[in-house]
Parts: sequence; structure tokens; C-alpha cells
Amino acid sequence: MSLVGRAFGEPSQPCQAVAAILFGSLRSAGDVNIPVAISIGTTALIMVTLSVLLVPAPGTLPLPTLNLGVAGAWIALLTAEAVKAILFTHRWRRHAWTRHRLVDHTLTDDRATTP
Repeated sequence: MSLVGRAFGEPSQPCQAVAAILFGSLRSAGDVNIPVAISIGTTALIMVTLSVLLVPAPGTLPLPTLNLGVAGAWIALLTAEAVKAILFTHRWRRHAWTRHRLVDHTLTDDRATTP
């Protein structure tokens, strides 16, 4: 792995691990819509926006850019994954996922009432 990959790739791995574990846990608990919106939103808003601002060479866009190249892409990924991990952790700690019902207990089982 290159020096840039080591400098930015390794610090992003704990954020990616937390985000992946909490995303899977929330989905397994029945909380699907909000985690998917968080995942898509952070990727679309943070990673894409930062990539556009940090990666391109000057003069390629009518915006001020930093021309960081691959390092800019890693910074964008690290930032998006950190925000995603923070938002998933917040959702997990609020226990909003406990309001989702996975099994409808109002249905009766005919086998339980027959002798």
C-alpha cells in the first residue's frame, strides 16, 4: 500500500467497521429506512462533495479546489465514514430501532389452542 493509502486508509478502517456493524445491526432489528438514508446521504453529500473539492487539478472546475489527488479522495472517504459512524452510533444509542416490530404477536396460532 502506498504512503497515502497508509496515512488515510488505516485510520478510516475503524470508522468503516463501526458503520458496517451498526448498519447491519440496525437493519437486523428492523430499522431499515433511516440507516439506508444515512448511508446514501453521507456518500452523496459528503464524499462526493469533498471529492469534487479536494481531488481535481486547478482549472478543471470553475470552483476553487485543493488539488490533493489521491490523498483528497482518501480524506473524502475518511470524513464520510466518520460521519456515517457517528450518525449510526447516535441512532443506536437513542434506541429508536426498538420501536420496530419484527413479529406480529396479535396473531393467534391455532396449534396452541388445540389439545
